[in-house]
Amino acid sequence: MKILNPPIKLCTEILEFVFEFRTRKKQCTATQLKEQIKVTPSYYSNALLFLKNHNLLIFKEDCIDLSDLYYTKISKSPTISRHVLLEILMENQSFIEFTYFLGKGKSEIESVKLVRSLYGIEQSESTVLKIFKEWVRLLNIKISTTPLKNETLDGIEKSLENKLLANNFIKNFLGEELRNVSEQVITKLSNSIKDIPKDNDSSINEAGRALEDFLRLDLANNIDLTHCSGLGEIGNELNKYDYPKKLNNLCVGLANVRSMGKAHGVDRSLNLPWYISDHAAIGYIVMVLTLIKSYLVYDRDKKLVF
Repeated sequence: MKILNPPIKLCTEILEFVFEFRTRKKQCTATQLKEQIKVTPSYYSNALLFLKNHNLLIFKEDCIDLSDLYYTKISKSPTISRHVLLEILMENQSFIEFTYFLGKGKSEIESVKLVRSLYGIEQSESTVLKIFKEWVRLLNIKISTTPLKNETLDGIEKSLENKLLANNFIKNFLGEELRNVSEQVITKLSNSIKDIPKDNDSSINEAGRALEDFLRLDLANNIDLTHCSGLGEIGNELNKYDYPKKLNNLCVGLANVRSMGKAHGVDRSLNLPWYISDHAAIGYIVMVLTLIKSYLVYDRDKKLVF
């Protein structure tokens, strides 16, 4: 595995150039892009590889286009390109671990050594450290080594500040179990925390999606859940297998809470909308994380821990 260190300014220029073609319903060719971007070949290739690997650009023969998901994001605000790129850095699992170890009081060298071993990174310690220190500067991160009085309550309060702190809170909460959770689940959990308190409905919906993805992709990927249309149905289906029924039934309960938010809209029986408080959104994400960890402990050790 190699850590790609993207030239953020160049990546932004490329995305915004291709965006102008897309908005005018014209095709951007690789030749046009190369003529516009005057940099060294290695610098150019590094930027394109990063954008391709993170599904921001799509290559079709000689043409280059934005992915539909990214185009939807950038259409809302053309200046969002840099923000999207920095978020990708914050979601890098090895970088999350690096900042996590720093926060636990380990030195930069100790942290890099651990991360290189955990993720099988091919580059030298000095190269990885240089990349990560640059990311810390780009993201304007201040890493505190002061222990929290209450790791859950204080941790989630800190995690509301930015996405990297949210990722670190998730890592701290799940501990070694983090390695058994898919990256897209971590991203959705992090997005859920990031949405509090500005959009608590979205927060609960995103945390519910994260739990559903975890059940499908990580916990029960050997069970056919394609006929289950949501979190509640998955919980009921898992009751047919060797998983703790109390945990499965909690999934059903959390599905009901999720439906209070944007998942289903107005309460059908009362014809009134639900309003989700900050406390409910915070409690929901903590419950989802606890449930994920409890499932993983049971799956590995056959112990019931909640």
